[in-house]
Amino acid sequence: MRAFDLNLLRVFDAVMTCGTVTQAAEQLNMTAPAISQALSRLQEHIHESLFVRHGRGIAPTATALALHEQVQGALQELERGIELNSQFDPASSPRHFRIASHADIDARLVGPLQQIISEQAPHITIEWVNDKIMDDDRHHALRMRAVDLALTSVPFETRGFVDELLLKDEMVVVCRKAHPRIGKKIGYEQFFDEPHTIWSTRRHNTWLLNSLTDQNLPPRRVAYECDSMSTLLLLTSMNDWLCVTSRWHYHHFGQALNLRQFELPWPTRPFPVYLSWHNGRTQEPALQWLRSALTQAARNAMQTIEASHS
Repeated sequence: MRAFDLNLLRVFDAVMTCGTVTQAAEQLNMTAPAISQALSRLQEHIHESLFVRHGRGIAPTATALALHEQVQGALQELERGIELNSQFDPASSPRHFRIASHADIDARLVGPLQQIISEQAPHITIEWVNDKIMDDDRHHALRMRAVDLALTSVPFETRGFVDELLLKDEMVVVCRKAHPRIGKKIGYEQFFDEPHTIWSTRRHNTWLLNSLTDQNLPPRRVAYECDSMSTLLLLTSMNDWLCVTSRWHYHHFGQALNLRQFELPWPTRPFPVYLSWHNGRTQEPALQWLRSALTQAARNAMQTIEASHS
């Protein structure tokens, strides 16, 4: 009897996780015919059918579902063992990390993190991935090791993932200094009477501002909407509009854009940013170092803001 090829299980796991042969081939850097051939060899070995035709794709059989539960756990244990036994020295490691995030979160962290890397790990590189917007995309990317960590304003709170609060920032409302209708403060009614630039990224399926308060807020007059806070602030500086932004963004852009800041006219919780990762990678030395570096970078990023506000 020929020795069993363990690579067949890796291919099988990729197809089950990705859902299609094409995506599994991309993930494993293989061709689709090679993936199909590997699945055929595995089926011949276990004498069971693993997939059936479903529309234009394939669907797993009951045998495949049962087998995958065992295979996935075994592969994760093997990967965990390899990672834990490998040595990681940040000073000499050429490791390349991928972090799923959003550009407005990156704006806070890239600079402070790069400073830490230049001092502690000069050969390490970071790739910031901004196309994983939906939670399902980030879950899948973390599970498939397409990214190492994810930064998000909402914790996953899903079995198999770990969420850690990385930072939180207070929200303020800003307008241009020459705004003709805004005096020394902004009241509740005036806030909703004025036109707004609005950050389009949703949180808990609603506007960011609405997600940070328990009050039922009236709708705002939307003058312009996009997912770039720097663009919103620039447009606010050129028009008689209001913009709700983080205190960090005002600290870095307010003076240059000739803006004024005001406290929001109702109680509002800070804007949170969470660091999330797959539970199976918690003990990896390299990721432990990266999480620690990100935590320090977040602390450094917010210290200046806190000092200027106190």
